[in-house]
Amino acid sequence: MLAVFFIFGLIARAWLMWRRSLYRKSVSFITYAIDIPPEEIKTPKAMENLISQLYAIKSKFNTFEKWWKGQYTLQTSLEIIAQDGYVQFCAYVPHKYEYLFKKAVYAQFSDAHISEIEDYAKAILTDDLISSNPAGRYELWGTEFMLTAASYYPIRTYSLFSDASGDEFADPLASLLEMMSHLHRGERFWYQVTITPTRKAWQKAGMQAIRDTVEGVTRKKLWVPEFLIPFFRIFADVMRLFIYSISPPGESAKPKKGAEKILTMVPPEHEIIIKAMREKLSRLGFSAHVRALYIAETGVFDKRQVAGDFQGIMRQFANPQMNSLASDMKVEVDFPQFLFPKTRAKWRKRWLLERAQFRYSGIGADKPRLWQRIKADQIKNILSVEELSGLWHFPIPEIADKLGLLRRVSSRKVHPKQLLPEGERGDSPGLDADVTFFAQTNYRALNRRFGIRQEDRRRHMYVIGKTGMGKTTLLENMIYQDIMRGEGVAVIDPHGDLAESVIDLIPQNRINDVVYFNPADQEYPIAFNIIGVENEAHRYLISSALVGIFKKIWADSWGPRLEYLLRNSLLTLLETRDNTILGVPRLFVDASYRKRLVKSVKDPVVRTFWESEYAKYNQTFQVEAVSPIQNKIGQFTTIPMIRNMIGQVQSKVNFREILDERKILIVNLAKGLIGEDVSALLGATIISKLQIAAMMRADRPESERQDFYMYIDEFQNFSTDSFAVILSEARKYRLNLVMAHQYIEQLDEMVAAAVFGNVGTSVVFGVGAEDARVLEAQYEPEFIAQDLVNLGKHEVVLRLMIDGATSRPFSAATLPPLGAREVSSRDKIIRASRERYSTPREVIEEKLQRWLALPSHEEKKLLNVNRT
Repeated sequence: MLAVFFIFGLIARAWLMWRRSLYRKSVSFITYAIDIPPEEIKTPKAMENLISQLYAIKSKFNTFEKWWKGQYTLQTSLEIIAQDGYVQFCAYVPHKYEYLFKKAVYAQFSDAHISEIEDYAKAILTDDLISSNPAGRYELWGTEFMLTAASYYPIRTYSLFSDASGDEFADPLASLLEMMSHLHRGERFWYQVTITPTRKAWQKAGMQAIRDTVEGVTRKKLWVPEFLIPFFRIFADVMRLFIYSISPPGESAKPKKGAEKILTMVPPEHEIIIKAMREKLSRLGFSAHVRALYIAETGVFDKRQVAGDFQGIMRQFANPQMNSLASDMKVEVDFPQFLFPKTRAKWRKRWLLERAQFRYSGIGADKPRLWQRIKADQIKNILSVEELSGLWHFPIPEIADKLGLLRRVSSRKVHPKQLLPEGERGDSPGLDADVTFFAQTNYRALNRRFGIRQEDRRRHMYVIGKTGMGKTTLLENMIYQDIMRGEGVAVIDPHGDLAESVIDLIPQNRINDVVYFNPADQEYPIAFNIIGVENEAHRYLISSALVGIFKKIWADSWGPRLEYLLRNSLLTLLETRDNTILGVPRLFVDASYRKRLVKSVKDPVVRTFWESEYAKYNQTFQVEAVSPIQNKIGQFTTIPMIRNMIGQVQSKVNFREILDERKILIVNLAKGLIGEDVSALLGATIISKLQIAAMMRADRPESERQDFYMYIDEFQNFSTDSFAVILSEARKYRLNLVMAHQYIEQLDEMVAAAVFGNVGTSVVFGVGAEDARVLEAQYEPEFIAQDLVNLGKHEVVLRLMIDGATSRPFSAATLPPLGAREVSSRDKIIRASRERYSTPREVIEEKLQRWLALPSHEEKKLLNVNRT
């Protein structure tokens, strides 16, 4: 009869393991990387609270669920991994409990960052080990740690690593993290604390041990050979099967009466031990496996140092006369073997790698071999949440700061406190008629795409960040959406890359809307008369803007006389017809040319200057006064490709038409091709002409003015003193600016004040320390200067204009490129723009040769004087 009962138990055990293996295959796990919070001051007490919340994973199963479905309480693994010196906190969590885990982490560490990653343990296959395959690349050392005494005796907890005042905390993980950070390329170290909520039987056993101690009872332990333990467990499983069938799940034994009274009768010699036991028994317990694996390429494998260091680290947790963690001889790779030592060592390495990959917990069907499951399914390694928090916790700031390659949250992630504009389509990739998308929230991986509404864009947008942080991608995405919606757009780029990218984004139906302004196009110079005016009333605005531009370009050599002469010459050319800026030098040196133009001047002040003032200058004074103008204007007029462009009398680019008809103006001012001064002159002039064209819209009601979006990359190159007027006035005329640059010091004080005072939306990428200190005042208390400095690529903090009000600062990540680039219409666009707005080089040079005939006798004399 006993044999039948035993066979039945063995079959039941095999059945349970088979059902659990099927259940395990149906369950998915997620590996999370946890970037520890910046400047976190919390002690491991916060981690104790976190782990306590994971006890909710513990599940109760009825007989059907356990024996037919094979369900069991799933494990969680708290881990620290190191590879090539980089150190990362991780967690291995059942998919069904991912929200529970995230909630537990964020409840204690609100600034931590959790991201899903590929399971690092699966990257190493058993065939990659030399012990399994002679052609393998890796060697392995590893072990697992078990309690040396009964589970109800505590190891040393984190509270015992603090001084009496609690102010100083000697972090027990400091040595482990230090060791991990010093690993070389090709070396890996895995530290896993696999935990599973366990039944309270261990606590009952601990209370019984305390009662026995108090009462002086010594219980004899029945010695059982180890090979018989699995069979006794089979018998216990069968008995539990019958018990579950007659009693409801979850029913537990009632505590004995008078237990508390007995526990107060503690002998003095056992007081400390019993107090520590009671402290552990009062906390939640987890079945735990502490595992360490060192894997390295054969050329750098050095287990002696790593193994010795880790064994010493674990000895820190020894609690004298109570409990400690010691390497499990059944698992340790280097434990001496007397029979077939090499073969068994190879097998142990393979087995230990599998245990690490499956996060073996000693419960359920974590291993592929049935007999291994039966042998190892002995739940006796139980640690309290206080003990576990000492074994796995975030380092204190003093330690973290010393670990340069520890993965930390470099910059705080802050959630928006207002409802963001998400458009009608929400997270779909389509366009929205009113919202221009440019980023998505990155707080706790809640990636909600958002943008800015059309009305809010009229208050302008300011973007700052170091080079390579993602500003260009943000601009491209906004430009692409504007173009696809049929909006009017101007792109002014001093480098040329953005302009070239935008050309590739133009769809077929908007090819004829493009005005491609490329001064480097020598064969087909665009017709752009800098001093051309569409309305004579605006000639003073043009002259003032040009003087401001020249003043910015030549600030070091600028003076009042130079400004006075230049202003009068520009007003003269603007008041007469068919002139270009090439006439400025000639106006001062060609008397007949000057006389002819002055006759047409109606402004009495300008006319008096030429007839009553300049005419009385002697030749030496004229040379001194005129030479700076000749020198500066000559920088533009002596370059053939620039002269051919600005020397055309009739401009073919009508800026009012560009605004009203929603055209696409792409201005390629690559400094490397045309020079820095020329790029600044043309860019600032185009911006001024767009501003003047926008102001001309005063002749129609505001409701009829079309929105036009002007994107200016590296806008400090084109910002003059009048830029403040553009920022304050352009909104009324629906000229909406998006300005980007790298650092605040590039801006004049007046321009910087205008930007920060008038811009509704500001977006900050990673900036330098000086800029961070300036910007901190606008982004605190949500962000400090260090957060702005540490922003990663494509990460931003911003203040967004929402329904006319600027939001509180929050963090986000910019969107990846939105525009499709499979088919480009670049050649068609350039050809169409040339046909409409350019003139062949031969035609222009022929006209200029006729205009620039041999210099007059007076000009020759002046040139000879200049040479001497």
